[in-house]
Amino acid sequence: MFIPNEFLAFAGVVLVGLGFVNIFPLVFSITIDRMPEHSNELSGLVVTAIVGGAIVPLIMGKVADLTNVLTGFVVPFICLLYIAFTSYVSNKSTQAKA
Repeated sequence: MFIPNEFLAFAGVVLVGLGFVNIFPLVFSITIDRMPEHSNELSGLVVTAIVGGAIVPLIMGKVADLTNVLTGFVVPFICLLYIAFTSYVSNKSTQAKA
């Protein structure tokens, strides 16, 4: 948006992506090293994050195209509410068992 040259803008996006691409495996490996007993759960969480990061922006873009950009931000908000709700229900059921 701030660079008038389209090539430089795309090159900037690629460079930023390459700069952040190594963070994901580092965080994952550090987490697995600290909690090896939960490696299956952590792997599932990472796969869920990857799928969510691939699908949610597509849905968000489609909603924004059909309505407006501000309404597109409702999609991640709904996802956040869903995660909060499932966390609450999971925590409640765990406490009931204890």
